[in-house]
Amino acid sequence: MPLWTNNNLRVQSLRLFRNSVHYILFIVQFHKPLKCTPQTRFLNAMKNPLTNKKALSQPVTAMILLVVPVMLTGSVVMYAYQIVGTQLQVDAVVVSNHHVWIYDDASSFAGFELDNIGGRDIVIDKIEVRGTEVLWATVHYYKTELIITDLLNCPSHDGQRWVNFEYTPGTAANFTQATGDIPLPSGYTIVVFIENPDNLRVGDTGASISITVYTDRAQYQVLCNAESAEDA
Repeated sequence: MPLWTNNNLRVQSLRLFRNSVHYILFIVQFHKPLKCTPQTRFLNAMKNPLTNKKALSQPVTAMILLVVPVMLTGSVVMYAYQIVGTQLQVDAVVVSNHHVWIYDDASSFAGFELDNIGGRDIVIDKIEVRGTEVLWATVHYYKTELIITDLLNCPSHDGQRWVNFEYTPGTAANFTQATGDIPLPSGYTIVVFIENPDNLRVGDTGASISITVYTDRAQYQVLCNAESAEDA
C-alpha cells in the first residue's frame, strides 16, 4: 500500500501536530535561565534597561520559531485532507439491464437496473423514456444492497401484480409504486419498471429507444432496442 494514502495522510498529519505541541511544551517546561550574580544582572540592566528578565533565551526562541512553521504546515495538510476527502465522494452511478418491451396490443414496459457505487447518496428526481418524462404513478421499483442481477423479466400486460414479482429468473420481490423523488443510498441497487411509457407504439419494435435517469446532480442516458413482448 502506498505511504501517502488518504488515511495515512491524516494519521501522519495528526501525529506531526501532536509531536510538535509536545516538543514546545517540553522546551518551555524544562528551560531554566542561566544563573547569574546580582552584579551581573545589574550590569545587564544598565546596558539594556528594556531587557525582560523573564524572556526565553535565544536558542529556545529559535527552536520555537522553527517548530511553529512545522505545526502550521501540519494544520494546512490536515485542512487539505478534509477538502480532498470531500471531493473524492463523487457520484458513481451505473445503469444496466435496460429494456423496452412492446406487446401486440401496443401496451409497453421499460425497465432498468441502477447501481449507486459512489461515495454519495443520490436522489432520482426524473425519468424519461424517448425524451418524454414518465409519471411517477407508472413507476414501480425495488431497492436492495448492491447485487448482480440477471436479465430482467418482462412484466405481464394483463394486470401485472407487483407483489412477489419474479423480476429476474429465480428471484422475486415486492415492488413499490413511486409517489415522487426516489432516494438511493450509496452501495444500493434499484430495479425500476415503467408501465406504458408515452411515445411508444407497435411500430417502434426494433427501434433504438433512450432511457434517461436524472439525479440531483447529474443525468444518465442509455439506449436499447425495443423488444417484442409476449406473455409466458
